[in-house]
Amino acid sequence: MDEYIDSLTQYLEAENGQGLAYSLSCNGRHTKNVRRDALKTIYWERQIKDNFSEWADDYIPLFISHVKSLLANNPKDRFDQEYDLCNAFLQIFSQNEAVGWANPALGLVLKDLRVLADQADMGTSGKNEYKEKSGRLMMKLLAPACMDKDESENSRRWASLSVANNLFKLFSKLNLSMCDQTRATIYNNFNDAYINERFPISHVTTFRYLVGYQHFFKGNYDEARIQFGYAFDFCSRQFPKNIQLILLYLIPLNLLKGITPTEGLLKLYKLDQYKSIVHALKAGDVRAFNMALKDQESFLEKRGLFLLMERLKTVAYRNLLRKVWLIKLKECQLAGTPFNGRIRLEDFRVALQFVHYKCSLEEVECIVAVLVFKKFVKGYISHGHKLLVVSRKAEDVTFPPINDCDS
Repeated sequence: MDEYIDSLTQYLEAENGQGLAYSLSCNGRHTKNVRRDALKTIYWERQIKDNFSEWADDYIPLFISHVKSLLANNPKDRFDQEYDLCNAFLQIFSQNEAVGWANPALGLVLKDLRVLADQADMGTSGKNEYKEKSGRLMMKLLAPACMDKDESENSRRWASLSVANNLFKLFSKLNLSMCDQTRATIYNNFNDAYINERFPISHVTTFRYLVGYQHFFKGNYDEARIQFGYAFDFCSRQFPKNIQLILLYLIPLNLLKGITPTEGLLKLYKLDQYKSIVHALKAGDVRAFNMALKDQESFLEKRGLFLLMERLKTVAYRNLLRKVWLIKLKECQLAGTPFNGRIRLEDFRVALQFVHYKCSLEEVECIVAVLVFKKFVKGYISHGHKLLVVSRKAEDVTFPPINDCDS
């Protein structure tokens, strides 16, 4: 215990936030020794008080609650002690403006509180009382962080994203709509440029990923793509697993905009699940696309991606129809005749049969009608003549970039 108290003294005197974080962690290497020493004597609490009462009185509840959490024998008791620790941190954080040096410790104890809340709720028959209790405390910590006007190195404001990220992870297990207030608090105080330039890169990367995740599951795909793109740009290449998590969502969102990943990228970040899907999509092979989705159904459903990937079938139809159009252009060039801008629906049906996708002419007409409606192809259908009439001009007139379509 004396060794632990000495290390705490050094970290407080040097205002070493990383060291303090290590000393308050539930999973640090010190925990076994501290627990063993605390079990040996009933006076450990007095030892802590005697060492810090004269010059670091505010921090005594933190250290006592941490040791008690290590001594607790079940998740609920451990949560209660960790909650007291975080509550003590709230008192320090709210009353002392020059405590920003301890921001790393704050982020870590909130993470521990969130994990313990999850464990404690497992024994409450589906209730989320511990997560909800944690969320209320974290929200109280977010306000003083965001509203701190000091921009020095020891400002509390640099903890804002750390607190918000913990709230996002907590609320994602409760109700994603609960994230809205947290996100609004951040954006009411900081704009995107300020967030990207001033906050720690690791905090920004996590923030962008979590905000993108929220927009994704609300169906705001354009905004989700922007946020995941930020996260990808900011994420260090030294953490390939983090990049893999980002690309899991960024790749499908980019495919909606006609941006396909390279085979090298998929191989580098072990995302072979997308390989057959991307290949079929580029080829316009509808049957192969359906088979690829079926093969990866459990993988995609587990991550909430299956419905989004099904929307890409329209892109596959578009790419196949474009190939039919290119063949018509080539035939006209070889015959020395100008292209008249007419594509028979029967030709598209034959192309679908070529990729082993059987359908009637009426179904083909419906497919093409959807492509026209969503602006994947510019033209109109002549129902009586069973024709798709398109422009005789350049490709970008007939087949606009997928990015401009209503995918």
